[in-house]
Amino acid sequence: MNGITYKTAKSGLTLCCIKKPGYVEKQAMVAVNCGSADVNLTGERGGFTLPYGTAHYLEHKMFEKKHGNIFDDFSALGADANAYTSLDTTAYYFTCRDNFKKCLSLLAKMVTEPHLTDKGVESERGIIESEITMYEDDPGWQAYFGMLGGLYAENPVRVPIAGSKEDISRINADTLKLLYRSMYTPDNIIVIATGDIDEESFFDQAEKEFVFSPREKARSEFPKEDNINRVSVKKHMSVATPIFSIGYKEKDFDMPPLMRMLTSRILMDIFAGKGSVLYEKLYTSGLCTAPPTLEYICGSGYGISVISGSSSKPEILLSRLDNEIDNFLSYGISEKYLKRIIAKSRGELKQNTDSLSFCCSFAADCFAKSIKILDIFDKYDNINSDELLLRLKDHFRADSLCMCEILPN
Repeated sequence: MNGITYKTAKSGLTLCCIKKPGYVEKQAMVAVNCGSADVNLTGERGGFTLPYGTAHYLEHKMFEKKHGNIFDDFSALGADANAYTSLDTTAYYFTCRDNFKKCLSLLAKMVTEPHLTDKGVESERGIIESEITMYEDDPGWQAYFGMLGGLYAENPVRVPIAGSKEDISRINADTLKLLYRSMYTPDNIIVIATGDIDEESFFDQAEKEFVFSPREKARSEFPKEDNINRVSVKKHMSVATPIFSIGYKEKDFDMPPLMRMLTSRILMDIFAGKGSVLYEKLYTSGLCTAPPTLEYICGSGYGISVISGSSSKPEILLSRLDNEIDNFLSYGISEKYLKRIIAKSRGELKQNTDSLSFCCSFAADCFAKSIKILDIFDKYDNINSDELLLRLKDHFRADSLCMCEILPN
């Protein structure tokens, strides 16, 4: 992936330009290394705990300004603006064809000049409660966080991103100001731009306009949890076919995040991906009608390899998955097969970078994990079958997993 340049501003702010010559649209994003799991913080004045859902609530309120909603200002410039909160990141972004510099200025004002009042926070509470209700009715979401809750008893990653209605009832303007003051610091933020843009012009404007006042920088604290909270979680909802989410919990954090991410993703593709022997057997037997979703998520104090999907009999699927892992441990992985999977993985990543949205969100995720995008392509060449088998043995273990099943009522 060519055309990526990083720069560190004098303030400590990280800037990233991803050149896409010939593209009509442009996108810019501000990503803060602060997500829903950042609730137990330690700062200059000691430790404090925020209600679950605080990062997501702040994301909502950053669009409100004294004159109204900043969405309207982006629309007047012909741009679409939005935001999202993940476990470890809060991101604000816009997409436009024209007026890129004006939109970038607007984005800078949005994230550096918060307008947080108790009245404004209260007016948003009903909207966020409705969003929480929507996710409570989402079987895939419930399977995912049911699995995380089975893996972790204390780590905040087990809690859905928006929190619960009870959690957000304790959030007020002072709560949001405390999080902003503690985590929205220059060294904790990256500004990303992608499209057919002038690199130096972007760097100069971003360094001048994304100015954050001195803050009381805080850091997140995460409990160490070696054991599994629950091996199996089952819930009943209105679904026609059972939905499952299987998570393998990370216990050894000696391996760098990038290599954990790459090796886990490649291994899951080998034994459970669309072209795998296992998936073909599951498909022909009717146990699985579509390829499972495979991902590796990680952050401070946690790491999980996740296999999610739908199956008529999730427990039989899991049993066959265990058998397939045992087969690879017994017979190994051929170098020819491994090279094909690595080439496929590298090719898919390169293809995804044709999307401006993917480029920005991927750069934001890498920033949260202290990974440089270009390093990823280089590391593919360092992966071998012996290393993968060791990873398979240490990480994809029966005593490190939890499966959540969403079953029909």
